[in-house]
Amino acid sequence: MNTKVYKALAPRGMIVIHTVTRRESEGSAWAGLWLYAATSSGGAYDFGEYKTMLESAGFIKALDVNQGPIRAEKPLN
Repeated sequence: MNTKVYKALAPRGMIVIHTVTRRESEGSAWAGLWLYAATSSGGAYDFGEYKTMLESAGFIKALDVNQGPIRAEKPLN
């Protein structure tokens, strides 16, 4: 998915991922379990895993915004 988004964006375009990320708290663990159970291929990823996926697609400057949405930018070149 990230590769398709990357190709569709203009240079300096940005992807924002609003998701439940895996955290240390019990509440987040339950949220991840619900996500896994409620979707066909669901799961919860931590920021490092999202960053790796985004960088593999070509994005730069992946940032976990106050432990909320994750954003990354398409470079100029």
